[in-house]
Amino acid sequence: MSQSSPDSVASEEPQAIGTPGEVTQKRAPGGTAIPDEDVLDAPSQKTLIMLSVIAATTLIMWGLGRAACNYHPPHSEIQTPRKTTLEERTVTPKGVATEFARAVATGDFETARRLAQGEALAFVQSEETSCGNPCSRRTHVGETSTVTTLLVANSVDHYLITKTKVGGQTAARLLEVERNERILRVTRVLDAAAPVPELKPEPEGSVVISGADVSSLEQGKRLKIPTSSSSAPAEGPSPARTAP
Repeated sequence: MSQSSPDSVASEEPQAIGTPGEVTQKRAPGGTAIPDEDVLDAPSQKTLIMLSVIAATTLIMWGLGRAACNYHPPHSEIQTPRKTTLEERTVTPKGVATEFARAVATGDFETARRLAQGEALAFVQSEETSCGNPCSRRTHVGETSTVTTLLVANSVDHYLITKTKVGGQTAARLLEVERNERILRVTRVLDAAAPVPELKPEPEGSVVISGADVSSLEQGKRLKIPTSSSSAPAEGPSPARTAP
């Protein structure tokens, strides 16, 4: 393998042209002159100005966007939640019991009458009479919170406990909610410490629902659970048979 001589390597390096004491100009191999930095002027002044403008604009837009996203006026929200109607809040037994308990505790007896029938309607009338006219509960209502627990239920009858806190006082009641076709109404109001009565039977037998099945009941699904009085097996696919 041939090796390059030191003379050939030295000839490839840029050479300075000119006399001593003068500004020299380097040349690349082949005789091409290499411009001086002052001649190149890279980056140019216009390029630096445009880069500065882009950087400043980016920072300004970022600051405005961050301020707009984090801006919340006092005592208000940017997106106001949609108001729901009473019918939308009472499509489940738990919703009916919660709205009934809240209405009675805050003196909204008109709403309570819309959600009651039977013995519960008489209870609302007695509460309205004892509250007076005008009802003092309406003028002293502060923050209201209601916690409702479904104890036991079938497709037509439900027992729930409601605990409503108004103005530092808590009222606990045991409510019976019955379904008449698609209409849910509170039919009885009992003391929270009272034992839970037996459920009213369904037309085709009682199906008791509690615990993990509560969510299915609230979604309007009817679970097919065999009762203890029935010897029929649970519905399901028939077992496969082997050929003889």
